[in-house]
Amino acid sequence: MPKRPCALSLTTDGNIILCGDKFGDVYSLPLIPSDKPNLPKNPAAKKPLQPAASSLTVHTKRNLAALEQQLRQAAKSSNSEEKTGPSFEHKLLLGHVSMLTDLAFVSLPSGPSSSSPRDYILTADRDEHIRVSRGPPQTHVIENFCLGHTSFISRICIPQWQPEILISGGGDDYLLVWNWRESRILQKVPLLDPNSESREVAVRGIWAVPSVATARVILVAIEG
Repeated sequence: MPKRPCALSLTTDGNIILCGDKFGDVYSLPLIPSDKPNLPKNPAAKKPLQPAASSLTVHTKRNLAALEQQLRQAAKSSNSEEKTGPSFEHKLLLGHVSMLTDLAFVSLPSGPSSSSPRDYILTADRDEHIRVSRGPPQTHVIENFCLGHTSFISRICIPQWQPEILISGGGDDYLLVWNWRESRILQKVPLLDPNSESREVAVRGIWAVPSVATARVILVAIEG
């Protein structure tokens, strides 16, 4: 990947991988790559930049030192290998200004009388934001934001049995349960005992278990 990946999800049909990286970008990649590699185009060879001045036109000691520094920098850049992007098929969908921490993909009916689903990508970052964007090819459209955390968000989870519900957690000592389409907080779930002296926790994982002894369960992994 172009940058360090930190979150993965699959589309509903299972054919596309959604990959988020630490710099806030989300890419789409085919689960089964095509036979033909997507090789980057070779741009025309660029001549290394050379300073217009020379030892014949520069006379002062300070300017000569600056010219020597420019010549060393030009030689270094010409010897360095040109950076190229990944050779496999990928497409940039959306980006965050802050560091992205987790993402989720979900499909819901677009309206009460509509049977065609609409796709959404939910992304969380370290600046307490949860963004709700439309799925491909309209990922540039932001539906809303879920704002309510006071610390970083590390994990989000959408239960399969109730996809209109979102559970989020991070550096706060509680989880938030959302109706994410309405940006509305439904429940605040404390993670610490009221008598506990420690007030610092960090959520490292949230998983929705469909059925455990005929009950639906949310598992949460916590540091601290």
